[in-house]
Amino acid sequence: MAMPNPINPEDHGEEIPSTSARREHEDNVLAALQADLEGSTAAKLAAQLVPVVPDGGHVGRAITPAVHKAAKVGDTVRLWAPAAATAAFAGAAMVFPLTGPLAIYGAGLVGFAFWHCAGRPGPIQALLMVIYTTTDALDRIREWVRDLAERRAAYEDRRTKSQ
Repeated sequence: MAMPNPINPEDHGEEIPSTSARREHEDNVLAALQADLEGSTAAKLAAQLVPVVPDGGHVGRAITPAVHKAAKVGDTVRLWAPAAATAAFAGAAMVFPLTGPLAIYGAGLVGFAFWHCAGRPGPIQALLMVIYTTTDALDRIREWVRDLAERRAAYEDRRTKSQ
């Protein structure tokens, strides 16, 4: 989501720097310990260890699909809640009289909802999104005008040739 988990380094891209010298040193230490471990009681015990996956047992395996489904629904609701609030405000504005300050508040709510649903971009990303959206809209309008001109030219050709 938008707020990374500070405990889990994978959530925010933190990487522990590792150089080749450091890896070589670690391999040397592990090799020395491996030689000491061979044939000992600890090695026999280590061979018996089986990794345990904490899946919650029967109950955990039974409710895991429902938990994943609820998490997906929760993410969707969290993402689209501002848009739903905006739609509710727009519907109320159409039914009830709207005063000036309330209209300004509603415009701010609409702006916030679009900003929030777009992933809360910074100023540069927001400006780029506006530019890209505007250029895409202008390209579509240009296509519609071109198609309209082609259809109009075809119509004029048919109209003038039939006379």
